[in-house]
Amino acid sequence: MSRNSVFMVVLAGLLAIPTVALTQDARRGRDQRGRPGDFDPARMRERQLDNIKDQLDATDEEWETLAPKIEAVMTAQSELRGGPGGGMRPGRPGGPAPAGSDDQAAPGRPRDADTSSQSKVAAAERELRTVLEDEEATKEDIAAKLAAYRKAREAARSELQTAQRALKELVSGRQEAVLVLMGMLE
Repeated sequence: MSRNSVFMVVLAGLLAIPTVALTQDARRGRDQRGRPGDFDPARMRERQLDNIKDQLDATDEEWETLAPKIEAVMTAQSELRGGPGGGMRPGRPGGPAPAGSDDQAAPGRPRDADTSSQSKVAAAERELRTVLEDEEATKEDIAAKLAAYRKAREAARSELQTAQRALKELVSGRQEAVLVLMGMLE
């Protein structure tokens, strides 16, 4: 084989490597920069529930009763955390975003996302952060928003406890222990 032929084969192989890598990333649901691509929350929830069913070793009959209660706990936990993104925002905990930062959306959530579907905790948190960023906010304004935030969290905590009690009534001792280790029950 001539030198040119060997060079062409090696070059073709090197050019094929990025194509193979991109194809693999696409199969893993990643875009060209390696970030998660087509994220589907419904598919993720379905996978979580399948995993929980397996860990609980629940029969299909048991699962018909348990699944809605487990979903209620998962939803209540999400509400308590502030919805998608878990209340995570840039900046120090409890403070405004760093100076010059204009990205205050939760990770994975566009800044212009419809806030009407936000949890009450997330809405109260957003209002508290807004008043903290306002240098002209009064002590009373801050106190009122803080009280509203605490009230929303307490209501969400109460809903979570109610959902956890309803789930606990249906599970065996082993299943309860598994759910405690998973963070679904206290």
